[in-house]
Order: sequence, then C-alpha cells, then structure tokens
Amino acid sequence: MNEVVPSQAFEEKIKDRLRRDIGDLIPDEVLAQLIQRSINSIFFEPRVKKSEYGHTLESKPSWFQETVEGLLRKEVDRLLHDYLENNREALKAEFTKILETKGPELVAGFFIGVLLNQQSAMAWTIQQILQNRSQ
Repeated sequence: MNEVVPSQAFEEKIKDRLRRDIGDLIPDEVLAQLIQRSINSIFFEPRVKKSEYGHTLESKPSWFQETVEGLLRKEVDRLLHDYLENNREALKAEFTKILETKGPELVAGFFIGVLLNQQSAMAWTIQQILQNRSQ
C-alpha cells in the first residue's frame, strides 16, 4: 500500500535518486529548483495538449484541481442527496406553496413564450413569401 509522504520528504527522495543517477554534475540548489519546477508542472499547472504546429487542441485543469473537484463533487452529491431525503416533506410543502402562488404566472409565461415564437415564425414566413413574389 502506498503511504502519503510529506512534500519535503518526497522532494528529498527525488533529489537522492537523481543524485545517485547523475552524480555530482548538478549543484544542490539547481537540483532543488529543478525538482520544485517539475512538481509544480506535474501536479499544479493546467494540462495542455498541443498540435504539431503549436495550436492548443485540448486544455484540462491541473491534476490536483481535477482530483480535488472529483472528491468534492462526490461529497457534495452525497450531502445533497441526504438533505433531500431528510427534508422531503418540508421541501414538498414549500414547492406546493410556490406552485400555488406563482403557478399561474409560470404557466402564462410559458404560453406567451410559445405564442410569441409562433408569431415570429409566421411573420418570417410571410416576409419570405412577399420577398419571393417581388423578385
């Protein structure tokens, strides 16, 4: 099983491994900066896929952001589900109250929208017929 390693210990492990692989070719300060930039790039910068000509084809959030959002989304979904289940009757009563007071306005608004769209379509059709006759 993988264990969670603090950031500093993780960086030290990487530095030690690189030090063994490439010896003393890079000073410690440069190696530390290289490791820090690599970690930031891998975990915290947006992931961008580019074409062979350098155009951005796809852009995704950073690995860290995507992982945290996924975990939060699951937790928020669970909390919302629990809230809706535990407050079903109160929500039903509030919904009924809103429908009783605003229901006629909502229905009227819907029908007005439908009628206005039909009127617009008819006006456009008539205009096209008149334009075709004059040509």
